[in-house]
Amino acid sequence: GGTSSDSFAKFGAVERACKDAGVAFGPAFVGGCVVAPVQSWHHASWDTEPDVEGWGRLPAAHECMVDFFRCRFPAGLDQKDDSVAKAFDKLNDAYGLENRVAELRAAHPGAPLVTF
Repeated sequence: GGTSSDSFAKFGAVERACKDAGVAFGPAFVGGCVVAPVQSWHHASWDTEPDVEGWGRLPAAHECMVDFFRCRFPAGLDQKDDSVAKAFDKLNDAYGLENRVAELRAAHPGAPLVTF
């Protein structure tokens, strides 16, 4: 739902709402852990497991995962190739994720790292 033109625009709207409400949106030291939200998107090339056999015809991911028919992305991004995954990964670079996590880990060397 909503009025955003595509899923990246919706993501940006959620990010702005979080910032406006004072919600932490990036890496932080919380409860004794370095917590790092990583922006990502699935891609079939990461699935290196053999196909499931003996269950009849299992549908392909793009036939049954809601992401493929509910999410819309700007022109040039397609969920059936790695372009959406790369675009989300670029957000991590734009947010300075790697440097911020390194700073937090240096400040809290024994703390576990939690990513999601």
